[in-house]
Amino acid sequence: MLSLFTPVCVLFTVVNGAKILAVWPTPSISHQVVFRPLTEELARRGHEVTVITTDPAFEKGKAPPNLREIDLHDLSYNIRSSRVFDLSTGNREDVAAQLRMLVDLLLEIFIEQLQTDEVKYIIENETFDLLLIEAFMRPALLFSHIYKVPVIQVSSFGGFMDNYERMGAPIHPLVYPICQRQRIHNLSAKEKVTELYNYYVMDAEFQKQEAAENKALRKHFTDMPTLSELTNNIQMLFLNVYPYWDGNRPVPPSVVYIGGIYQKPKKELPKLPYDIIWKWDKDELPGRTDNIRISKWLPQSDLLTIAAGVPLLGIPLLADQWYNAEKYIHLNIGVKIDMDTLNEKDLKAGIYTILDNADRPRPCRVVDGARAPARQWQAPSLAVSQHALVGVPGTEPSTSLALAFVTIIGIVGFY
Repeated sequence: MLSLFTPVCVLFTVVNGAKILAVWPTPSISHQVVFRPLTEELARRGHEVTVITTDPAFEKGKAPPNLREIDLHDLSYNIRSSRVFDLSTGNREDVAAQLRMLVDLLLEIFIEQLQTDEVKYIIENETFDLLLIEAFMRPALLFSHIYKVPVIQVSSFGGFMDNYERMGAPIHPLVYPICQRQRIHNLSAKEKVTELYNYYVMDAEFQKQEAAENKALRKHFTDMPTLSELTNNIQMLFLNVYPYWDGNRPVPPSVVYIGGIYQKPKKELPKLPYDIIWKWDKDELPGRTDNIRISKWLPQSDLLTIAAGVPLLGIPLLADQWYNAEKYIHLNIGVKIDMDTLNEKDLKAGIYTILDNADRPRPCRVVDGARAPARQWQAPSLAVSQHALVGVPGTEPSTSLALAFVTIIGIVGFY
């Protein structure tokens, strides 16, 4: 008698999920929306992700599997609301003062965040395999001391201050400017001197502020090394810009451009009888006409003009806005008007230039990086999470090379 056996194949899939802590302390929704696709995708892939954020993407209890959000919204925005607008003067002369006020504000917010029950709990009771830390927030490197694990810094814009230097990427102030610069193209001799001076003033201010940050953090973590020492734990840097917007800067493999990661699939614009959409923080706009729609917040990913191929008119006020407005002109995708010389005539002329002029700036179609930006970070970030880069201090020999040695030839040659 023959017995009929049906072979059954059981397939086992081994998932090496990592415990990941993402620290996004800056109270700014424009920062936070950039980070969400990264953490949500890691959670979808089976990693256990905890996010410290000022703007949760989900209502409490409704986050997808493997994703936990610690909500620090009210605490952080209450501190920010009384001070941040002091930074937005549009005055070119107060760049160092803006930086000092910004660093002080971020430190104050971060210290208060550390004192919340939710953050205290994870510090005292949980362990992680990988840290994702906002590159804009230097004090957050404290978590690399607490957990002794690799760090990936993530910037919601370009590299902030010493981000490039820490990764060994070129940082020549004139050849490869950082996004805090005001003038970057076609500089006169006087402008070169001014920009070099401003760069070193900002750099000195930023380095000086570290002492205050170390002192404040050591009140709570007495055995913490300096933040400069903790930068040795950084393994990768993700930048939310396209390479061409960063001047095609030559960077090591540990620096990954993820421009466009926040973009959603294209959809048709609703048919609204509005000619102007204006972000306005109050309920009423004096002098508002029928063709103006105001909103306290707008879906940035739907309105970002570079990806949409729409010309721009930029009025820079602070931070990287001068750099961006310079790029509008250099790439012929828009015009710039300085706040300190702004008048009705120039504003009207600028608007007509981008709307009606036959020689108006051309639309900028982003092609570099259009290929699924998420793929650019997934493989390297997962490699770090599985300790492929652990024990590799720095990424390039130039990570420890002083800026003076990098720029000395150009400066001497200039003089």
